[in-house]
Amino acid sequence: MNVYIRYAQVLLDYVEALNEYDPGNAEIRKYWDMIRERAGVPSAFVTNPEIAGNKDLQREFVLRERQIELAFEGDRYFTSRRRWLAHTPDTGGATDNRKWGDGGRMWGMNINAGDAAANNFTYTDFYKRVSFETRVFEKAYYLFPIPESEINKSNALVQNPWW
Repeated sequence: MNVYIRYAQVLLDYVEALNEYDPGNAEIRKYWDMIRERAGVPSAFVTNPEIAGNKDLQREFVLRERQIELAFEGDRYFTSRRRWLAHTPDTGGATDNRKWGDGGRMWGMNINAGDAAANNFTYTDFYKRVSFETRVFEKAYYLFPIPESEINKSNALVQNPWW
C-alpha cells in the first residue's frame, strides 16, 4: 500500500503552524498563495484583505481552505479532532459554511422533491438544501471511557474527562 501526502497539505500545515506562532509572518501569504495560484484562485489576502495579520480570521480561513483543498482525502476528521472542533454545535442554517463540528444538522439535497413517476429532470426543487438528520457529538466522545473493572484495579486510575 502506498501512502501519498500532497504538497498542498504540507503547505497548509506549515501555514497553520506559522499563523499560531506569528500571524504577521510574510511566509504565510507566500505559501498560501502557492496553493491558490496552482488552482487558479486569487490570493486570500486580495479577496479578504482584513485577514492579514489577524490570527483568528486567518485560522478560520485556513481551516476553510483545508476543507476545500483536502475535501476527499480524509483530512477533515483528523483536523476536527486535532483542533478540538468536533464537539462544536451547528449554529447556522442551510447556507452556513462555518460548520466544523461533527454534531448538529447534516445537510443534503431534497430527495423527496418532485414526482418520481414523471421522471422530470426540469424540476429544480431537488437542488434545495435540506437537513436530513441531527447528529450528536459530545466532548466526552474524544476519549473512550475506561471500564469500571479497570478503574477498580488501581486507586490511582481515574476516569477520562466528561465520563
